[in-house]
Amino acid sequence: FCTLLMMRRSRPVGPLLVAVPAAQEQARGIKTMSVRDRDVLGMPKYHREYQRMSTNPLKLHGPQFNTHIASQHRIRCRGEAVVDWLNWGKETGLAYAPHRNQRVAFDHHDSMHPTSLPRYAGDGWSEGQDPSSGLKDVQQGFRPTGYEFCQPQHMNTFLTNGWPSQADIRIPDGWAADNGVQRFLGTTTTGGEEEFGVDSPEDAQGARPGVHRPFKGEQDRKMMLAMADRATETSESNAVVGSAGRFTRHVYLNRPTRDNTVDEQTATDLAFTLQRAAAGLRTKMVVFTGAQSGLTDAFCGGLDFEQLAFYRRQEEMLRAAAAQLVAPAASTTTGGKKG
Repeated sequence: FCTLLMMRRSRPVGPLLVAVPAAQEQARGIKTMSVRDRDVLGMPKYHREYQRMSTNPLKLHGPQFNTHIASQHRIRCRGEAVVDWLNWGKETGLAYAPHRNQRVAFDHHDSMHPTSLPRYAGDGWSEGQDPSSGLKDVQQGFRPTGYEFCQPQHMNTFLTNGWPSQADIRIPDGWAADNGVQRFLGTTTTGGEEEFGVDSPEDAQGARPGVHRPFKGEQDRKMMLAMADRATETSESNAVVGSAGRFTRHVYLNRPTRDNTVDEQTATDLAFTLQRAAAGLRTKMVVFTGAQSGLTDAFCGGLDFEQLAFYRRQEEMLRAAAAQLVAPAASTTTGGKKG
């Protein structure tokens, strides 16, 4: 039965002519959503132009307007009992000319992130994306059927239910989700088996969470790094994170969820990150000053050699000082071993 099920899942979906692995197709199956034009009681399509061209959501057919109705995605037509909108089917065919307000956003070039990136997929899938992101940029523990009510608007609703004589406690909407106030006020649905042995129940009507409920994506993962090309974790404990963007250079020390202590390895990583950033900044400044020095009209001949020599001398002095600091420790270590 499992073999037959996998064979059935590996069949081509829609216009795709290449067989896709079952696990990968299941992980990315939410992206195969298409538009069907419903034949209501066999009425011709030219009798329903007023519905297709209107802006009233009650008159439009499609999952982009009335997804809160559970019966909208199950169609009954001639020849079959039920046809699903969200899957491809050749029995009734697709709509030949759906209106632009009726169409669903479909990723034809396969450039969107899936709902959850599977563990077996390496970084090869993410390297060709724009912006490039790896497995660490996608939430692996994302539960589509769970709810989290720890947002500022929920906190305001919770805190404003008081007597008329009591003042309102207003939390600004711009606050981060991880602050001292919401840690004690946040309420969540039942977690997984780790907490209570009960998982969040799925929809009783069989509704897909990414279609029938608004999927807002991983919270603040892509927006935080919108200007940055990549966020590099310089230490294994995630204590020092350097984000290099087009216009910014950020160094995050000690994630706020961890303790506020700096060990030797963290300090070493931080020193290395700062030294690399300073070296890049010095190189840029030398090039900029050379371009503005006016020594020559050519850009390649306008280096400020005096400034370059100053930086070179400063680097030699720093290396000499570091060697003097390391020398006593090395001599003590070798002496102890000899003794």
